[in-house]
Amino acid sequence: MNSAVRLASGYAEPADRFFSRGWDNIAVRAFDLYHSLRKGKTMADLSQVKNHAEVIGADGVHVGTVDHVQGNRIKLTKADSGEGSHKGHHHYISGGLVAEVQDGVVRLSANADVAVTFEEEENGN
Repeated sequence: MNSAVRLASGYAEPADRFFSRGWDNIAVRAFDLYHSLRKGKTMADLSQVKNHAEVIGADGVHVGTVDHVQGNRIKLTKADSGEGSHKGHHHYISGGLVAEVQDGVVRLSANADVAVTFEEEENGN
């Protein structure tokens, strides 16, 4: 199967080549993602996102579980809130990070380690 990875900006390339680029490409992906989010670009129809759906990065790693969709953001459950000052409250993921919703799973356009750096607090920061 020849799958492709599509960045938030719409750029796509074969998955094997995309993931083989290593750490030097993470900054490029994060930059692309940041600019797409600033434009408010949504990659998928958020009405397809169901409560309690798993959210995974482009690399298939678990990012969180959907509490519900709120506007153009996905509210994650408190159980996926992280540690320290982040523990015990909800975090949000912009709809611009969503690449697709398939078989009840929300797949983001960034790897999990990059996607979590874009999580937002309730106030949008």
